[in-house]
Amino acid sequence: MSVVGVQEVAAEPYAGGRSFGEAGAAVIRRLVVRHAVDPAHRANASIADLGLAVRGDDGLVSFDHDVTIVQPADLAARSGWALVDVVNRGGPTASTYLQLDDTPFFPQPPEPPPGDGHLLAQGWTLVFAGWQFDIRVPTLHGLRAPALADPAMQGPVSYTVRAGAPSERLALVLPGHRLWEPTDPAGAVLYEDGTPLPAGSWGFARVGDRPDGPVTGLHRPGGFTPGATYRVEYVTSGAVVGGCGLLGLRDIAPWLREAEGMRRTLLFGVSQSGRVIRQFLHDGLNVDEAGRPAYDAALPLIAGGRRGQFNRRFAVPGTLPSDPAEVDPDPTYGALLARAGAPLKVMAVNSSSEYWRGDGALVAPDADDAVRVHLVAGTQHGPGYLPQLWSLPALGWKGRYGFNVVDYRPVVRALLAQLVAWVDDEVEPEPSTAPTAEQLSSREAVLARFAGEGATDGADDGVATPRLDSFAQPPGPVPAVDDTGNEIGGIRLPEVAVPLGVHTGWNLRHPDIGAPDHELFLVGSSWWFDEPPVTEAEHRARAHAVIDDLVACRFVLPDDVERLRARVDTVWSAATGTLAPRD
Repeated sequence: MSVVGVQEVAAEPYAGGRSFGEAGAAVIRRLVVRHAVDPAHRANASIADLGLAVRGDDGLVSFDHDVTIVQPADLAARSGWALVDVVNRGGPTASTYLQLDDTPFFPQPPEPPPGDGHLLAQGWTLVFAGWQFDIRVPTLHGLRAPALADPAMQGPVSYTVRAGAPSERLALVLPGHRLWEPTDPAGAVLYEDGTPLPAGSWGFARVGDRPDGPVTGLHRPGGFTPGATYRVEYVTSGAVVGGCGLLGLRDIAPWLREAEGMRRTLLFGVSQSGRVIRQFLHDGLNVDEAGRPAYDAALPLIAGGRRGQFNRRFAVPGTLPSDPAEVDPDPTYGALLARAGAPLKVMAVNSSSEYWRGDGALVAPDADDAVRVHLVAGTQHGPGYLPQLWSLPALGWKGRYGFNVVDYRPVVRALLAQLVAWVDDEVEPEPSTAPTAEQLSSREAVLARFAGEGATDGADDGVATPRLDSFAQPPGPVPAVDDTGNEIGGIRLPEVAVPLGVHTGWNLRHPDIGAPDHELFLVGSSWWFDEPPVTEAEHRARAHAVIDDLVACRFVLPDDVERLRARVDTVWSAATGTLAPRD
């Protein structure tokens, strides 16, 4: 079995009744979808502990999750394509990455923001599906995972975080998550940069400082050391089958076809949820209990070559991708598709930061004809913004240099269009642009150029760079750079192809948050040349030619040309110091 019940919590006009092009107005429906699966079925064999879960009288294991559907109100305006957004830590990603919405991720707005409405105007059905069992905020999309039949079962759990301020409290998870409760708090061990701290020097922080309140993080009189890495290990109980989130993602796709009239389904995930897609394929879940294929296509974005804690006992699925053990031993998408259970097309996109993290280069080359792998050159993990950011207070991040400003999202939209044409009309997409061996280098060689050993043209004689041992990841290849310091491989947007500055996939931690000679995880940097190399008119002409070439290669949509041309002028203002700073 699969979907056995749907509770419609609410249905109402979306975005205040706003009209989205020829598709018109849209509706939003908030659902709780209930599933029942057979723990003995071979299609579910990869789900950890499913056979140990509580079962109903029918022998099946039940669970439910939050699902929000946004689609044109007019049935005739719907294209038949459903995009299933594997929400990131409970929040939607398609709004930001495909509809160019810039609403901050924290706190989450009451409904997925519409952005420019690009997908809805094309008739897409957007499905935001919860999969993560440790989400604790009702406004986020979560999963009520089934418990194990033995509630007394215990096991180890750990959390690793880096302090960014000398506070006496240290959060172990991002907002909206719950922690595993320690069975014996006195037996927990806390390490500071690998050294265990005395048991009496710290404790668990709890809601309302009540002894029986849920754990929210750590407490240490005198404060935690900015820049230090803390790892807490303890024993917990109350295990659930977190891998049922993957089954929910699987079984929602056939339901969308049968109950909602969809003809195509696409799995979309960003960062953490992109790694969930990799787990989904690795675990052979693209075919359900009835033998039906789940998805026609997948677009994993900035996932690199790793999975995560998504299908194991006492998992911490929201942990950041910093554990080298989570890098796939056989990381290409071709290898994952060989295990997927049913064929589908994959369009994978990475930023430079995944390469500097150590695993981005591992997913290419890929000889599978059903896979394309792209790098957008000179980018960071998240999209770049102008005016330039220097910090993300919600995460405690602050850079030595301004954050990378290159916005790769228009490229992602164009690649989605290629993917649709590939599935619907068998129109071959453009070849992969992941850097070739000749376009790759090492962290040591590239950082040496910036540090002064062959400093880049247009930059100072040398800039501060992170210590090599601060990356805490496998030393995989990184994109090589040209004489300006910008990357030579991948899809090059105007900021990189005709540069007014240097755009990297790495940054340094600011002294204010400690460890100033260490990398700032997942954040890139941009700094401008002392003087523009050409006049404003010459730069505009060259940048417009780059945009035209990208359109010709189908890496930019014609509808986004004016947006990119306007950005060329904004970049010039930023590079010449005439753009107003961010408030």
